[in-house]
Amino acid sequence: MPQNDDFALLAAIRELATDQQPSDDELAWSPVLDDWELRIAALQETSALFVEGRVAGRDAMVDGARMRSSTVTAIGRDGTWLRTMNTLYRLGYKYHPQALILRVIQQPDWGAAARYLLAQLPESSLHWGDHGDGDWAAYDAARDLRAEAESDIRLWETAHGDAADLFKALRGMGRKAAARAVLPLMARPRDTKAVEQVWYELKLTEGADDGDAADILRLAWHSLAAGNFDAAGLDANDAIAAAHALASKAYEKPPNDDAEPAAGDGNGVVVLARIGGIEGTTQHREMKTAMKDLVGRRLPLAPAPDVDAARAALMAEFPHLERAIRVLLGDLRGRDHPQFRNTVLVGPAGAGKTRFVRRLGESVGLPLSRFDAGSAWDGMIAGSSKGWHSAHGSFPVEALLSRRRADAMILLDELEKAGGSSHNGVMSNALLQMLERETSQAYPDKFFGAPVDISHVSWIATANSETGMPEPLRDRFRILHVSEPSIDHLIVLSRSIVRDLARESGEDAAFYPDLSDGELAAVEGLWRGGSVRRLRRIVEIVIARRETHPRN
Repeated sequence: MPQNDDFALLAAIRELATDQQPSDDELAWSPVLDDWELRIAALQETSALFVEGRVAGRDAMVDGARMRSSTVTAIGRDGTWLRTMNTLYRLGYKYHPQALILRVIQQPDWGAAARYLLAQLPESSLHWGDHGDGDWAAYDAARDLRAEAESDIRLWETAHGDAADLFKALRGMGRKAAARAVLPLMARPRDTKAVEQVWYELKLTEGADDGDAADILRLAWHSLAAGNFDAAGLDANDAIAAAHALASKAYEKPPNDDAEPAAGDGNGVVVLARIGGIEGTTQHREMKTAMKDLVGRRLPLAPAPDVDAARAALMAEFPHLERAIRVLLGDLRGRDHPQFRNTVLVGPAGAGKTRFVRRLGESVGLPLSRFDAGSAWDGMIAGSSKGWHSAHGSFPVEALLSRRRADAMILLDELEKAGGSSHNGVMSNALLQMLERETSQAYPDKFFGAPVDISHVSWIATANSETGMPEPLRDRFRILHVSEPSIDHLIVLSRSIVRDLARESGEDAAFYPDLSDGELAAVEGLWRGGSVRRLRRIVEIVIARRETHPRN
């Protein structure tokens, strides 16, 4: 029996996701699903993706108001529509089973949160069966909760009991998203068990594109769950108001803009000026201690390279990429430090693009960090908020801080294959702020909870074609088309490959002389141009053959 875990669900969504948008006319006449949810279920010998939801505008129909267990055949990659075997539906909000709880905790206090939640639950959806003899438990609980929410003098014991009754009734009806959204109304700041349940549900909403305010509120609930907060001045009964009070202290007072950063390379750049988050928590203190040598310090930039020497070295290794070498190194003229324009190299697989980018960084003194965009199906290049079990900083920030430098070259390999979803984020969307000069100088890193300077990163990407690259991403990259090498490049390429093999073996280069005329003739018979990877395999065979056959 398939499991309804996040990984299986995400895999099923990816399989059915499509960019083929229905026509405007189709969408205009399609019904809208509210409070909808995706799940996986067994279907004969395999499993399938199913959708459940409430069809908007059909509240009076009661039984017909909620669509149950319809098989999904396609889902829009933008998360705004899906198609079942019989019907095309517009989606009332993008896929996120826990989205409602996130909106509830954003209300300023318990009363406002209860009123907001009840406004999202039409009365006809709070019971099932006929109007005459249906189960009215949820309706009755909601009525009592509404009275408490509107009362000026709230009886907290009654209020929390009413919330618990509504939670039980909704859960019994199968209204999972609505039941989860009641959890914050059942919690008190010191009720660790109840707060932990809210925190757990909020962890699952991290993929939603909901901004910094929601991230800070999640951290506040985490502090409540850990009991890691100062209770002074907090309402002892209202966890929602308490979380907002903690969130208001989320950022430390920014340092004086006129103050000189801590000692370091006077010509460097401060990447991380401060640590954000809720001051005074154990997590905040631990992070400040761990990063004390990097916070506020100037980190060095590479000096201006010898461009002519870099060009000679690259041309000796990549003669078929002469134009790309000329254009890229042209970016460095007149600069005090090496930095390239955002560039994507587009060309066939095996043209040597990835290896070229690595050598390019080495030739100008920039350390390279490779990000496999081809296998990225989320927005995790932007990192995640601290507090999650697998929290980490954004990829460029970690690349800089791990090397204690303010500059680096980041290779985005197979950029056109990057994907994502409205559930876990889209890599191309996460990249946009990083690529703009203005926003990259104060990029809001989720993990550190503060702006960071990644403006000295050089972004170089590879792609087999422009197809699949979103328009906003293409607008931020210079596109250089590269071609495969021809037979005319064989001698130069073979020398480069032999040097690589010698270096990788760890032996003296004298044991790896260039290919002889006879060996070149043999290689030429097998390779007439094309993939550098294939050429390398052929050269490896020729080198290995030397041990049993004398050179010709």
